[in-house]
Amino acid sequence: MVVTANVRGRDLGGFVQDARQQVKQAVKAPAGYWLDYGGTFEQLLSATQRLQVVVPMAMATGPGAEVQRPIAAVVIGGIVSSTLLTLVLLPALYRMVHREDDWVEGE
Repeated sequence: MVVTANVRGRDLGGFVQDARQQVKQAVKAPAGYWLDYGGTFEQLLSATQRLQVVVPMAMATGPGAEVQRPIAAVVIGGIVSSTLLTLVLLPALYRMVHREDDWVEGE
């Protein structure tokens, strides 16, 4: 079963944390079942984890740092730009194409 939700008026991380806590209290999953959170939350989480690995490389000063820093800078730029495109630009383009005022009642 897949459940989707649009979060407005609060931060996504706080919403997922509250949802996990409430589901844990209210739902007992049978053996072999699991609960997974994806979509935008998953993208933010994976970008954060990747940055935690790459940022120290970008700030390194020890042996080999002159090789690591340029690579880390490119990776950081890619992570930041892809995250911004996914979370800001694509939703904005979608909203422009699928305006709510274009929807016809009953379709």
